[in-house]
Amino acid sequence: MIELQKQIRDLLTIHDCVIVPEIGGFVVNRISAQHNETTGIFTPPGREIIFNRSISHNDGLLFSHIAKNKSINYKEAQIATAAVIEGWQNSLKNGEVILMSEIGSLKMDREGSIVFNQSDELGIAPDTYGLGTFHFKTIDQVNEIEKPTRQLVQRTVQSKSVRQIAASIALIVGLLTVSPDVNNSKQTASFSDFKLNSEVTVEEPAKLVETTTVLIEEVKPSVEVIKPKAVEKYFLIAGSFKNTSQAETFLSKLNKRNINTASILPVNNGRVRVALEGFSDKLDATNALNAYRKQNGFNSVWIYTAK
Repeated sequence: MIELQKQIRDLLTIHDCVIVPEIGGFVVNRISAQHNETTGIFTPPGREIIFNRSISHNDGLLFSHIAKNKSINYKEAQIATAAVIEGWQNSLKNGEVILMSEIGSLKMDREGSIVFNQSDELGIAPDTYGLGTFHFKTIDQVNEIEKPTRQLVQRTVQSKSVRQIAASIALIVGLLTVSPDVNNSKQTASFSDFKLNSEVTVEEPAKLVETTTVLIEEVKPSVEVIKPKAVEKYFLIAGSFKNTSQAETFLSKLNKRNINTASILPVNNGRVRVALEGFSDKLDATNALNAYRKQNGFNSVWIYTAK
C-alpha cells in the first residue's frame, strides 16, 4: 500500500513543487524572517503551501520518488499510486475530507473545485524547527525610556566675610563718637585718644547668596539606519526541466513572445527552472502571477522562492 500523504510530505521538505497527477500541485513558498519596525518584533523564516489545481500533469517526480523508496520500478510505482489517487477523487466527490498529516487537508466545494487548507503544524521546514519570535526594543522605545536629563548645579557665593563687615562698622562708629578736649592747646593726636562712649553691638548681616543655575543637557548621538539593498528572491516559474538544453529551448520561445525578462535560474534539486520575472517583494510577485495566469499559456505559472 502506497502511503501517498507521507511521500508528498517527504518531497515537500526538499522540493518547492510536488504534483499529484489528476489532483493538483502543492507549491512551497519560503517566507523570509521579518521585522516589524513599529513593535520591534522579529519573526523567524518559515514556509507556506499553496495548492494549484491547474498543475495536475505528471512531471515524474512523485512516481520516481515512490519507486526509489519502495524499491520497485517506475511503472509499478505509477500503477500503485494511480489506485490511491482514484480513491482520493472518489472521496472528494462524496464530500469527504482528505487529511494529510503535517501538510493540511483537501475537500471539494459546492462548485466542484478542490480546496486546500494548510495545517497549523506544518512539518516541512526542518531548517527552521524550534525558532520562535522575539522582541527587541526599537530606537523610539529606547529614547522614550532614556529621555535627556537636566541637572541643576547651584553655586553659593558669599560676597564678603561677615567678620570683615563687623570690624568695618565698629571702626566707623568709634570715629564718629570721639570728643576731643578743646581746652588743651597742645594736643597730640594718637590712636589711644579715641574712646568709645557706648558699647557697640554689631548684628551679623544676612548672608548674601548668589545662585547660579547651569543646565546640562545630555546629547544623544544620532543613529543612521541603513537599509539593505533589495535582492530578487521571488521568481515566476513558467517551466521546470531536467536538463539545460530543454530550458534554453523554452527560454527561446519566451523571447520570441517578447518576454525579455525571462531567464534560467541556477540548478536546484536537479531541476532547471525558467523564470518569467524576478521580484524582491512577495506582494509584487503575487500581483504579477495573477496577471500572467490570465494570459494564454501561463495558467500554471507558480512562485519560486530562492534560498
